[in-house]
Amino acid sequence: MKWNYDLAMDYIHNAEKLGSIMGVETERQLLSRLSEPQNKLKVIHIAGTNGKGSVLAMVSTVLTKAGFKVGRYISPTLVTYLERFQINGEYIKPDEFAQIMERVAAASDDIQSAGFNKPTAFELETAAAYLYFYEQQCDFAVIETGMGGTYDATNVCDHPLCCVITSIGMDHMGILGNSLTEIAENKAGIIMPETNVVSTLQAPEALKVILDKCNETGSRLVISDYIKDVHSIQYGDLHEGSYTEYEHERIGHIKLPLNGTYQIINSCLAVSCLETLRNMGYNISNEDILGGIEATQWFGRLSRVGGTPPFFVDGAHNEPAARVLAASVQEYFTPEKLSGRKLVYIMGVFADKDYNSIIKLMAPMAEHIFTIATPDNPRAMSADELALRLNEYYNTNNYDGNQAESCISIPEAVNKAVTYNDGNVVVLAFGSLSHLNTIREAYEEWIKIK
Repeated sequence: MKWNYDLAMDYIHNAEKLGSIMGVETERQLLSRLSEPQNKLKVIHIAGTNGKGSVLAMVSTVLTKAGFKVGRYISPTLVTYLERFQINGEYIKPDEFAQIMERVAAASDDIQSAGFNKPTAFELETAAAYLYFYEQQCDFAVIETGMGGTYDATNVCDHPLCCVITSIGMDHMGILGNSLTEIAENKAGIIMPETNVVSTLQAPEALKVILDKCNETGSRLVISDYIKDVHSIQYGDLHEGSYTEYEHERIGHIKLPLNGTYQIINSCLAVSCLETLRNMGYNISNEDILGGIEATQWFGRLSRVGGTPPFFVDGAHNEPAARVLAASVQEYFTPEKLSGRKLVYIMGVFADKDYNSIIKLMAPMAEHIFTIATPDNPRAMSADELALRLNEYYNTNNYDGNQAESCISIPEAVNKAVTYNDGNVVVLAFGSLSHLNTIREAYEEWIKIK
């Protein structure tokens, strides 16, 4: 029987029961049965702790504007499952996904018969992405790692065109390592022999790891130095949806639609990657870069989803992301820009994250916080527990009373946040990327019925 979309998704959901298993051997065996499409593609492989998705979005949008056919593979997804597999910004069609997954499933059966492990959902999806992009004859495949680098299922390309490393910080410590050096070693595992590597500025211990790996593999390293490259920054009015603008040392006047002070760093890294590709002979003009960055869209990065009251969502889910989000809050949500409105949060975190550091960074700036738990996710900290931790912080640091309260659902949290202080508020929802679209939908539903 020919597979349809529902059957393909049933297969994925069944594989999800395996959870996450680090390693590349199963993925390599799976792709070997599919004629190794990953090694027939021009792959731009992106690893790092934070910023991977934003850099991927900017690089792939510019390459599309330059006239190339560009596949992009991302996780997690925010709007629809099929968002994981895109070509020039268009999601794979349900019937195309079913056809690809039927063949991936056959390869999975084959390797299991040969004694190899049953692939996880992420391994199946990664194989599907490589196969889809190859068969659609993409000029480039821009691939985001799931977790880490060395043992990530995406790390199976023998000769990537370019390896990009975003900011490295402390996250997934129990899996990737317990020091910045160990985590950097894992991220730098995507660097293959004699390839081009582009990294943002890193902490000294992380940079040393990257340099050593490049020397070991004979790879060329380009450091994207946003401190030297960026001049004359003008932050837009977040509440009006205007651009952040700055002068880039070599490219010119950049209009950046993605909010957040950290996006300047990400955009500089994207520019350095594109300059590297241009130096390799690919036809990418400054106009392509400027126009592509200006056209980039990427939901969940201090994204404005409504204005009555102003409502923003951000995927800051770990300590490094919370640190840069806090800097953005201090820039965009000053008393002058709030104009008498109160800043309130909707906040949810995973219990395996460094939530105490996130609390210390973000809690001082909020008037009130409504806590939620990510629905149907075993990693989620309960709303009650998070509110308790927040109020312990407030009380220990001599704030005036409890400022956090738990909510039983996302719609309840949205309703309480937008009506707090008689609606004279600015709302910022942040935490796991996996619940941001649900929050947006709840806000849009509130708008309809208010």
